[in-house]
Amino acid sequence: MNAKKTAPSKEIETSGIKELDVYRKQKANVLVPTTKIAGLSDFHKPVVDEVYLSSNPEDGDVYYDKITKKWRITKVGLNKLSVVAGIIWHPTECRRTDNRSDRDYVSFQAVGGIRKADGTPVFFKSEFDIDMDVVRDEAHDLYSKKYRDQDWFKKMSEKNQEVYVQDKIRNEIIQKRKHKLKLCESGAMNRVIRSLLGLKSGYTKEELAKPFVMVRIVLQPDYDDKDVRKMLIERSMDAMAGIYGDRPTTANSFPQEEIIDITDESEVSDAETNNTEKKDDLDSKRIDFENSSPEDQAKTLSILIAKKGYKYADLPKDIQDGCTEDNYSDTDFLVEMQPGNKMNFYDKLMGMLDSDIPF
Repeated sequence: MNAKKTAPSKEIETSGIKELDVYRKQKANVLVPTTKIAGLSDFHKPVVDEVYLSSNPEDGDVYYDKITKKWRITKVGLNKLSVVAGIIWHPTECRRTDNRSDRDYVSFQAVGGIRKADGTPVFFKSEFDIDMDVVRDEAHDLYSKKYRDQDWFKKMSEKNQEVYVQDKIRNEIIQKRKHKLKLCESGAMNRVIRSLLGLKSGYTKEELAKPFVMVRIVLQPDYDDKDVRKMLIERSMDAMAGIYGDRPTTANSFPQEEIIDITDESEVSDAETNNTEKKDDLDSKRIDFENSSPEDQAKTLSILIAKKGYKYADLPKDIQDGCTEDNYSDTDFLVEMQPGNKMNFYDKLMGMLDSDIPF
């Protein structure tokens, strides 16, 4: 039996590793912090996800850097990669870190994490800040160098040149100050994503034409195993019970084995206790239903109708008023039902056995 379980799992594991090796040989952008995956259990296998980023700047994934003459990944592209990689962000450590006393300065800290293929968590922290004095100086140097060789700019007087440059700087400062917190947040998170995934600062068009690949480990049990199937059925029934409540027990629910009379007083006492607890639970649910809003009561009745398989023809004549067979399960009709009828209808549905529900 062990050989039967192990063989398919090892075959799947080997298949996933071979697929990863193919990507490496093709020099794809493999975003995985380990070079070898081994020692997986019989119920786990590696799965390879791939993402393509467009080299067309109009699509928003990348932009061209004239200095490095390479394509840099934008915030949009980094978000695509972070989703595939499963990066999670710390809810309290991702925050603004300056004291907010200086309107010309802001800083933001981002903390993100990722699970490696073996399940080990890895976290990175990065901080990004904006100082408007520095932005102003950088903008002055940029625009001065940008326009000084232009013929139309040379024809202007030095005073007019400075006025023109200052006007450009002022527009940029306004935009930076208006979005300074968002820019800091994006800058810090982008740094974390690049660090976690090992991304380069720039890519060529040939590199962007190849996929970005991420490996994750998924649970894939042997569904032919009786114990596994039994566990899945039990979990499915628990999930249904969490939505609709416990299923009433019937005689057919028990296996056809010898019936043993219970004579021990302690066991009888336990059975009586369980019955009392169930009755108290039903009473509590009834009180909750009675105190609910008409809309919530209608939703509860609609769920019970489906669960019990209650038919329109079984409705009492006084409750049938105001509804038809077409709108019988609509919550609008159930909302308008008289309070007394609602309680009677609820008690009747709760007293019925569940219809057969596929799991």
